[in-house]
Amino acid sequence: TGYGDYVGTTMYERTYCMVVMITGGFMISVIIGNMGHLIRSADKTLKFKGVKEEVVEYLHSRGVSQGLVANVLRFYDLKFPNKIFFDEDSILSQLPKGLSDKIKIQCYADVLAKSALFHG
Repeated sequence: TGYGDYVGTTMYERTYCMVVMITGGFMISVIIGNMGHLIRSADKTLKFKGVKEEVVEYLHSRGVSQGLVANVLRFYDLKFPNKIFFDEDSILSQLPKGLSDKIKIQCYADVLAKSALFHG
């Protein structure tokens, strides 16, 4: 019935059982990890929607025209295509200066490559 009633008796059967158990444990950990990732991703997306709703509510309370509200929403969609907010300054300020500088250089490499100042 799957509770140890039948056990492997030969070396091949025992090896097969070990491989199946290790594979099962690995698969369970992958599934649980993916579920956690989905939950975190959904939470960040909800946070993004909440911020957009807050901005729209603020703009409506100030009497801003619908056209301008639409422009602001398009800005948010363009600036945050992944629908996730990061406090970049807070994240980078926790790192050592050298490491923070390396990250900034890598993130803005395309902008630096286009700049005439950095072409010798």
